[in-house]
Amino acid sequence: MAATDILLCHLDDLPDGEARGFDPLGAGQDSVLVVRQGRRLHGYRDLCPHYGDTPMAWRRHAYLNAERSHIVCAAHGALFEIDGGACVRGPCLGRSLTPVALAIGAAGQVYLRQAAGPSMPPIGDMREIDCTSACRLPILNHDNTNNSNQTSETPMTTPVQNILIIGGGFSGMAAAIQLRKHGFAVEVAEIDPGWRSYGAGISLGGATLRAFKTLGILDQFMAQGAASDGVDLFLPHGQHLATLPTPRIAGQDVPGGGAIMRPVLARILADATIASGAKVRLGCTFTALRQREDGVEVTFTDGTAGHYDLVIGADGLYSKVREAVMPEVPQPRYSGQCVWRAVLPRPAEVERAMMWVGPKVKTGVNPVSRDEMYLFVTEDRPDNAQIDPRQFAPMLSELLAPFPAPLMQHCRTLIDNDARIVYRPLESLLVQQPWHRGRVVLIGDTVHATTPHMASGACIGIEDAIVLAEELGRRTGLEQALTRFEERRWERCRMVVENSGRLGEIEISGGDKAEHAQIMRDTMMALAAPI
Repeated sequence: MAATDILLCHLDDLPDGEARGFDPLGAGQDSVLVVRQGRRLHGYRDLCPHYGDTPMAWRRHAYLNAERSHIVCAAHGALFEIDGGACVRGPCLGRSLTPVALAIGAAGQVYLRQAAGPSMPPIGDMREIDCTSACRLPILNHDNTNNSNQTSETPMTTPVQNILIIGGGFSGMAAAIQLRKHGFAVEVAEIDPGWRSYGAGISLGGATLRAFKTLGILDQFMAQGAASDGVDLFLPHGQHLATLPTPRIAGQDVPGGGAIMRPVLARILADATIASGAKVRLGCTFTALRQREDGVEVTFTDGTAGHYDLVIGADGLYSKVREAVMPEVPQPRYSGQCVWRAVLPRPAEVERAMMWVGPKVKTGVNPVSRDEMYLFVTEDRPDNAQIDPRQFAPMLSELLAPFPAPLMQHCRTLIDNDARIVYRPLESLLVQQPWHRGRVVLIGDTVHATTPHMASGACIGIEDAIVLAEELGRRTGLEQALTRFEERRWERCRMVVENSGRLGEIEISGGDKAEHAQIMRDTMMALAAPI
């Protein structure tokens, strides 16, 4: 190898069919990605050609889509061919990733060559290798300390010291971040090996931005999402009705609301989770929970087992933890409405959230970045029937036909199979307290899943995490901490779930518009209160 070549790794460190990121210049952030496909390696700069300076992965090494067939940009979902780097879907069509030249040493070392080449040749006489052991999913731990042993600087006067969180979604990650601040040893078990978050954009109110400030991720949101004040309301033809105020709950220097792509928010939270020192076990969940007087014995799908002082169930609407500890809880209820979402280029006129209210359908747009917005359409649908994804684009386009407003018709022309359309039936769940059984407690959508009418589902789940960490951090005893957590959370979460459900009922029945407006105002005011 030339003296200027930079060693990246050994071939054994590159599992077949996987991608890895590297920081060859020691800049503190990966700048090169390498994908292995059998006897070939493909190397590219870790920069999206759409944004120019945006890293591709939302989490380190997460460069491939779920099928492992394409390289994906987490910022806006564009797909690139692994062989050649050409964009085949998304706003980068006609552009390609920038290739880098790689070389293979005699002992299997992978080098970055300083002069970029147009392509990566076959690995030559490389032998077929068994990648089974390399593909095993590790426990990620970016902390240099052993989290299972507290030092004298973090005295533990309560039986709770070692906490397992089952579920690595927004609520679970928020819990890990906050619990680490209070000195607890935290492990997160997430069933998805790619730690992915699906969906388009997510609208967020001021209370959510306040929660982001508490977590320490508000700056990242402001840099990668979009924030603004107010929501403009229009009639289908475009006549402006009113502007709903959005109070600046997070501080006078922080707008009252905003939106961001779900995968981008997940990446921000995942980075903060790893930086907190929490251990993250990917591609793994529990098979059994056995409560003992001194803790919970947990067995996992990878054949391992562990003992924890507390288990937090944060595994979503169809929670397996809830099913295990509270089998009597009813299943989530379908609301009679569904929501369509799509990601579209952002026109200059879209500066904040905008909604058009029709007789039976409500639509709107919200910026999620400087270049993109997401479109949402709420539709009444009496049955929760499955829809063929091949019908998504024509069905969504048809729903916008009754909205002659120029911007809505412009959106209609952009709806195609590249718009990343997501269809979701709206379901809700409100579990009566207590939300804990012994040393297992549930948070987020596992106990209070809401429809998106108040844009507060993620908010109340993240708030759960903040409040639970606060109460456990008081070290007054586990039962008292869990009881206090439930007391502080019940009324706020009940209000969001029930008020959101009532808004949907009014929309379906064509009910009292004044009641609808009053519920929205009252709920927004209540959410502004401290948690």
